[in-house]
Amino acid sequence: LSNETVTDPWVLQLLLLGPTELITSLSPCDAMDVGGCWPNWKRPGGLCASALVPREKMWTGPMPGSAYRKLLEALDCVHKCPGVEDDAVDLGAAPGSWTKGLLKLGCGSVVSVDRAPLEPALMEDPRVDLIIGDAFAYAPSKPVCWLVSDIISTPDRCVSLIDDWCGKRRFTRGAIVTMKFQGEVDFPSLQTALETAEGHGYPARAKHFFSNKNEVTLMIGPRR
Repeated sequence: LSNETVTDPWVLQLLLLGPTELITSLSPCDAMDVGGCWPNWKRPGGLCASALVPREKMWTGPMPGSAYRKLLEALDCVHKCPGVEDDAVDLGAAPGSWTKGLLKLGCGSVVSVDRAPLEPALMEDPRVDLIIGDAFAYAPSKPVCWLVSDIISTPDRCVSLIDDWCGKRRFTRGAIVTMKFQGEVDFPSLQTALETAEGHGYPARAKHFFSNKNEVTLMIGPRR
């Protein structure tokens, strides 16, 4: 690269195999259908800010949990953020980490659906509409800007959720959905989920983020 003028960002990836053994890889950051460059070449280690900053220092006040970090990493990856004129549906919302995260990002209103209640402060927030019930059975009366879901469920139910919401065009700006696994990664189900969204005209991609555990995050963009 010394004899070239590099105009596009590149990522230097390092894998430490031992005290004296290191593998390096230099590759360009290519834009994807959903989201831009990832890893994030602008930040240390390619990580989202939420993976680098302690929870208590990121936002003023306590959070219901650390799960909101997954949502922030996904939004950082797709280079989007809910605005004050946006509404969102948070499926499997309790105790409210993603709901509170959306509100702190500036989202105008959130419908939170779960069989369990949210933390008391969120239940008193006029921007939050809590619906106690089955998150898989919820259907908005009209399309919403954002769908987010961190439901604890099997991969096949996650695929059905994506099929339902994409097939009926229930969101306009994007969807962030966590697919969870009990054992090894169910790659066939993951591929089916991506193909299902694409089949309905929605670009989609999946990433295992720093804050993910035995799960991956599905990011679905606006319908083409």
